[in-house]
Amino acid sequence: MRTGLLILALMVGLATPAGAQLSPEGGDIDIEGDASELVPLGDGSRWAWEGDVRVSQGDVEIRADRIDFHLRGEEWPGELQRIVATGSVVYRNPTTTARGDHGVYTVADDTIRLTGRVRLVRGADVFCSHELILQPNLGTFRAVRGDASDDPLCLGRVRGMLHFEEAPGAEPPTN
Repeated sequence: MRTGLLILALMVGLATPAGAQLSPEGGDIDIEGDASELVPLGDGSRWAWEGDVRVSQGDVEIRADRIDFHLRGEEWPGELQRIVATGSVVYRNPTTTARGDHGVYTVADDTIRLTGRVRLVRGADVFCSHELILQPNLGTFRAVRGDASDDPLCLGRVRGMLHFEEAPGAEPPTN
C-alpha cells in the first residue's frame, strides 16, 4: 500500500497546483504519507493526507500527522487556497525551523500561522510562544503569547533566547 502512495506522490509532483509556492524557487511539490483521500466539497475540494505526512518543494519541507490541501475546483490540480496541518507540525527552510501543534499556510498572503506549543529556531536564536505568524519569503515573524498552562517553558509569554557572537579581536565597548 505504501508503494502505491509513493507512486501517487511522485505523480502529484508532476502536477503542481496553480499558485502553490511553498519555496521561493517554486517547482514540483512532493507529498508522501500513509493514506490519502480527495473529497469534493461543492465549490472546491479537500485533499487529505494522513500518517507521517511529508510535503516538500525545493528546499522547504512541511511535516505533520495530517495535512489537508484546500483547493478551489473539484479536480486535481485545482487552485491551492490553503494547507492545514495538524499534529506535530514542522516547517523547515534553510534558515528557519518552526514547530507547533497546528498550522495553516494561506496562499493569498503567503503566511504560515502555527499555534499550540510553538518553537521557532533561526540559527542559534530560539523563540517560544503560543502562536507564531511567519512570512518566510519576507523573513518576518510575529509571536503571540498564550495561556500560562499552554507551555511550561514560555509560561504564557513570548520568550526568546538570542545568541550574539563577538567578532574575532573585537574590543568590548567602553562607557
